[in-house]
Amino acid sequence: MSNANPYQVLGISQDVSDEAVKTAYRKSALRHHPDKAKRPEDVTTATERMKEINEAWEKLKPENRKATDAKIRMPGRQYAQKQKQDRAKEDFRKAQEAKENLRKAQENFRRRQREQQQEEQERARQRWRQERKKKEQKGRETRNASEDLEEVFGERTSRAPKMDFGRMKRRNRNNRARWESEE
Repeated sequence: MSNANPYQVLGISQDVSDEAVKTAYRKSALRHHPDKAKRPEDVTTATERMKEINEAWEKLKPENRKATDAKIRMPGRQYAQKQKQDRAKEDFRKAQEAKENLRKAQENFRRRQREQQQEEQERARQRWRQERKKKEQKGRETRNASEDLEEVFGERTSRAPKMDFGRMKRRNRNNRARWESEE
């Protein structure tokens, strides 16, 4: 059977669909099954025919049909060359696919790194804002408390004296004049 054309064994043409191949196989298998033979001599013939039909089906299954069609159309040496070319094309395609996958993985890694850096910067900004807000609130609270005490007691209660910059300038001028006269 290995040399026989599987399409001829099933009694169909090469341009039929996979579904038609399947139905032709089933019909042939039912028609030539050894259990349907009425005489003992027909059983051996039916068994041989059934083997041919099963081999033809194995070659024409949808997953094997392309290779079978290529073998039928080309002589042995051309078929081997074609298979070699197909394998080389497939290897090249896989290499290109692997290269593309690597590029995408590197790009995703860099993107994740940038995102992590941006997230870390944003977290740092938020921490800084929160600290600044706490300091401002604390400063407002102390100012408000000292202003409240001033209102209640009528005087400044903080330890630091109220700064009068005009008086400080005059004092510095006087001290400078005194130092210059002593020399």
